[in-house]
Amino acid sequence: MEILFIANAVAPDRVGGLERYVRELAAALVGLGHRVTVHAKQLDPEHPRMELADDGVVIIRHGVPSRDRLAFAASYPAVSMLSALRAARAHTGAVIHAHYPIPSLGLALGRRRYLYTFHAPVYREVLAERVNSYALPRPAHPVAIATMRATERVVVRSATAITVLSEFMRGELARLDARAGRRATRIPGGVDLGKFSSAAATPSMWTASASPRLFCARRFTPRTGVGELLEAMPRIRSVFPDVQLAIAGQGRLDGQLRTLASTLGLDGSVRFLGRVSDEELAECYRSAELVIMPTQELEGFGLATVEALACGTAVLGTPAGATPEILGPLDPRLLTRDCSPAAIAEGVIAIVRDPALLAQLAQRARAHAEPFGWDAVARAYVDLYRRMAA
Repeated sequence: MEILFIANAVAPDRVGGLERYVRELAAALVGLGHRVTVHAKQLDPEHPRMELADDGVVIIRHGVPSRDRLAFAASYPAVSMLSALRAARAHTGAVIHAHYPIPSLGLALGRRRYLYTFHAPVYREVLAERVNSYALPRPAHPVAIATMRATERVVVRSATAITVLSEFMRGELARLDARAGRRATRIPGGVDLGKFSSAAATPSMWTASASPRLFCARRFTPRTGVGELLEAMPRIRSVFPDVQLAIAGQGRLDGQLRTLASTLGLDGSVRFLGRVSDEELAECYRSAELVIMPTQELEGFGLATVEALACGTAVLGTPAGATPEILGPLDPRLLTRDCSPAAIAEGVIAIVRDPALLAQLAQRARAHAEPFGWDAVARAYVDLYRRMAA
């Protein structure tokens, strides 16, 4: 089967949850014997316009105008839409699987058949977080957000089929269009069970005296809750004086979060790792005694949660987004009472104070993550592609 992915960007050009999802699903489908082409924008002039990657995925990158130009807001959507349509015409017999609203609008207006995966409400998540990085006057921000919302509504209404990664995200889709929410198929996100495994690890990112060893991997934006986790640390340290927290990630709040850690007197208890490779990330998960997911809102699936569980490490999460769908069935005690710093501190303290519970959760973690393996997720998509083509 020939499959064409229409995306905004693809890993490793950009390392985010959506970009990794697109690339890893594409590679899993290639592993099942299918031909997959990912069509995405060119983020760096050094990236080749066409590439056959080592995992067998073909990547076609299209040029985009500079976001520093005032005309970007108008020219970028048009370029993305037309480029997606050209890609669809060049792959006449392919099943089209779209992952981002702006290029997908070209498919909708061109009356092409396509599957759309609703990863997140982009008008709330991406544009609301990054609108200040675009060359738009502030009064235009609400208009841009409303336009994005209207774009997403057209895309989901026009899609031949729709998938969501969680029941929480089905609810977000229903806010855009009730019928789309009802007809969507839930296929969860996936994890590389080989890369993220429960092998032995050396806790090199913590000092030898660290106890407990806590870890968090998040993009540094308000919704991911890294600030709330830092605010919880003084209470945690009052009970566990030798606690150390390692944080992997980067984003526009980087400087602000580092300043907050210093203001709270956490310089000896918190280490910022910056961006880490997948190999380093797996090592961090394995080495930690507890991984923390302090999300405040819009957790569409919980890739980091499943990755940590696959490495055999317990995860404490807030009751935000889809996190309860992953952690609740494993043990309700892995969910904090709310998303506040006080609740996060209480949750960490309660679990770490019970070594038997922590050990039991670690033993069950890997088995809980195995149904999310990419092979199973890719096969579910193949079944859906075939139903679309029938």
